[in-house]
Amino acid sequence: MHEEIPIIDAHVHVIPTVRGRNRFGKVVSGRCGCVNRGAEFVPMLPTTCVDSNYPVESLVELMDRSGVKQAVLLQNPTLGTCNEYIGDCTQRYPDRFCGVIQIDPRDPLATKTIRQFVSPRHHTLKMEMSFDWGWTGLYPDFRIDSAEMDGIWQTVADEGLEVIIDPGPPGNLGYQVEGFDALISRMPSTRFVLAHLGYLPADQLSDTVALKRRQSLLELGQRDNVWLGLSAVPTLLEESYPCPEVARLLREAVGLVGAEKLIWGSDAPVTLNLHTYQQLIDTVRCDSDLLSATQKRRILHDNAKTVFRGLNNQ
Repeated sequence: MHEEIPIIDAHVHVIPTVRGRNRFGKVVSGRCGCVNRGAEFVPMLPTTCVDSNYPVESLVELMDRSGVKQAVLLQNPTLGTCNEYIGDCTQRYPDRFCGVIQIDPRDPLATKTIRQFVSPRHHTLKMEMSFDWGWTGLYPDFRIDSAEMDGIWQTVADEGLEVIIDPGPPGNLGYQVEGFDALISRMPSTRFVLAHLGYLPADQLSDTVALKRRQSLLELGQRDNVWLGLSAVPTLLEESYPCPEVARLLREAVGLVGAEKLIWGSDAPVTLNLHTYQQLIDTVRCDSDLLSATQKRRILHDNAKTVFRGLNNQ
């Protein structure tokens, strides 16, 4: 039997409908988990998502069945921007959710959009940097620390927002370690979460160049204002449960930054194509034998409460 540990899912999606874009073109909902992406019809969500969406009611049921008390609701450009829907979810379920704001960094109204949607429970900015899913696929010359972003980062500072950065895998245009470093250094009062534990896909597991680059990103987690997110690590590694490689990477991360700097998330529903929700939880809760109960609680609950103010504004 596992010890009873309260759980927060700090990286999960609700999708009223897929209506986004990426480097392949427009992305819209199809049927049974598939989406129309540019000229292609490709699988993305579980086949049980009959209308290729994932409403908040489905997430609430999933969380309830697994004993997950709260969650942070994310967005990305591929799935589409749904600031209004996420804001509504945080109001309908004020004790369950806080939300993430998404803006197009090259939208002239980006700072206005942040101020429009920010609230005590809608209090984090997400920057999807990855080439396949995010902004560098749409804008290959985009740099997170460039002067064009100064207004956005000033707004983040003024509003006291947290920031989640998804870098994509090592070697892609979004893996801007030096830019992240510069941004983090000039915004010491802002809390940053770097998603996906350095984003290591299965085909880079033995790539020494990629591993060195990933290490440089993970070391940013040693900064006082930086945490590392654990979402989707089993899925990226394409590893069948119980995921011994995930356990190894988790132990290494604890050794590098400490359990107090790691935050669990599922990245559901996309990750539910390969693992169950319970399995994603249990990679930390049950299968990490070398972690103490205190360390597991920090990773599964306490650290998210520390970082995301919206989880404490019910």
